[in-house]
Amino acid sequence: MNDERARQLGLSALFDTSRLRLFQTLVNQNYDSSVPYSQMLRGRAAHHMVETEIQVEGVQFTFGIRFPIVRLRYIVEGRSPWAGRYIAPGRYTSKRTQITGQVIGTHSPHDRRGRYSSNVYYGNTKIYAGVISDGGFTTSVTDTTLKRVATKDYNPNIGECMSMEVTIKTLRRIINKVSRANRGLFCLASSGETWNVFSEDASDVTNRFRIVPTIHANGAAGIFYERLYNILFRKKEAVKGVFKDIDEDTVVTLGVTERNCLMIKLGRSDPCPYTEWLLFESDIEAPTPNELPTTLPYQGRRVAQEIVEEPLEKPIEVTEEIQVEEPTHVESETPTLTEEELTRLNLWETAYIRWAETTGQSQASYSTSPTIWFSRYMMEKLRLGETIDELDNQLLSKY
Repeated sequence: MNDERARQLGLSALFDTSRLRLFQTLVNQNYDSSVPYSQMLRGRAAHHMVETEIQVEGVQFTFGIRFPIVRLRYIVEGRSPWAGRYIAPGRYTSKRTQITGQVIGTHSPHDRRGRYSSNVYYGNTKIYAGVISDGGFTTSVTDTTLKRVATKDYNPNIGECMSMEVTIKTLRRIINKVSRANRGLFCLASSGETWNVFSEDASDVTNRFRIVPTIHANGAAGIFYERLYNILFRKKEAVKGVFKDIDEDTVVTLGVTERNCLMIKLGRSDPCPYTEWLLFESDIEAPTPNELPTTLPYQGRRVAQEIVEEPLEKPIEVTEEIQVEEPTHVESETPTLTEEELTRLNLWETAYIRWAETTGQSQASYSTSPTIWFSRYMMEKLRLGETIDELDNQLLSKY
């Protein structure tokens, strides 16, 4: 697949996989032990079946692959270099995407890159992603069963319960110290303002590191050592893990997500303008957040949840609920207003009408009381971080 062929098929280009630091090594791993790695390199068998997801909104995209055989999800987010040209917006998913290998060593590197593209292309029913290696081996991620589905405003897969920045060298040291000896679980958890990294006992204090993570919520994730370490650092037949081409002093983010996955995030940097995630789904033996002690051994930095409108909304709403309009049969004297006051009164009414329209009120039920108009006007000002002035108080005193 190349740009010309993609255009003939009506596919949109999304991004160039050669600029990613994890993708190429990740899709070339042999996760199926029944297929020898040497046979995989000869292109005689599919590496594995995966699940894919694409979401494009404006110039931003999210591309994800889930490897069911090892319960690992890869996600990349960023800005498409082709934004504004031929990007088709929407969200697309498939559970039958195939990763296959092909030997193209008879072609020169220049010819290979002309005949085979490392871009990701997609359409309403198709997806293609190519990876070209310097050794004359190309890997393709292809699917013709892509389905367009409803978009998501928020991706819970990458919502963080806790996170900490470490180098790849430190990450390997932590994993080995915690769970290498017994080849057991590597667990990371947060509870309240506390956290711990352990293998079996959440109250274990033998694994102390000079790290203070940021904690957003309670969470826990646990992955057995062999699965985690082999994917990150080493595979069978002397094939290294996904970090093999990345400097060990590179900083990554280790954490736990809202879906209780162990998260490793690689942030944007030159020449990669994208953010990449590896999300390891917890093994069934791992503890859940509900099974954690109330307090874990080490102190973290808790991030308080921001409350914006709630404190302002409540007192205003309560006041309005006990407010009663004047009965229609009671005649009240119409106050004399200056031109400036009439202009301000119109602003009160306009603010009330905006509120009534957004809440689905019928025009027949619109209030004619300036005091009720004022309550909505004041709420709108508070939302904007503004306050009422002396003219508002002067006008309100006349009703």
